[in-house]
Amino acid sequence: MDTDEWNDAEQRRTPFPPQLGGLKLDAITLHEGESTVLAEYLYCGGPGGNRELRLHLLDPASLPEHLEFDAHPGQYERATMANQPITLAHIDPNFGPWDAIIDRDQAPWLRVLTSADTDTSRDWILKSLSEVLSEQ
Repeated sequence: MDTDEWNDAEQRRTPFPPQLGGLKLDAITLHEGESTVLAEYLYCGGPGGNRELRLHLLDPASLPEHLEFDAHPGQYERATMANQPITLAHIDPNFGPWDAIIDRDQAPWLRVLTSADTDTSRDWILKSLSEVLSEQ
């Protein structure tokens, strides 16, 4: 993909905030065809500029009826935020990486994926999810 297509996030209208978890919205991609991901919003920044947060809009019609946890080593928990059920998965509760699915009553569902980094704790991901849900 052409780099210019990735760097026009500031010029696009988006239903999400320009910053999440202290990271700046850097790129937006739209997916067509048979992808379960309808759109991806990429947030970047943090110390050293190495932190990433990816927000996916998911098409629930193309997902399995019941989400199953992967067999890889990780920890899972279910929570509720803004009356929305959330499934959180991580390797380390202080550094991530995080994988969160917000199972909204209406489509599309939301998924948040993060890189592992310093200060990407459970509190940080919950604050980021709260920022996403406050915009909805």
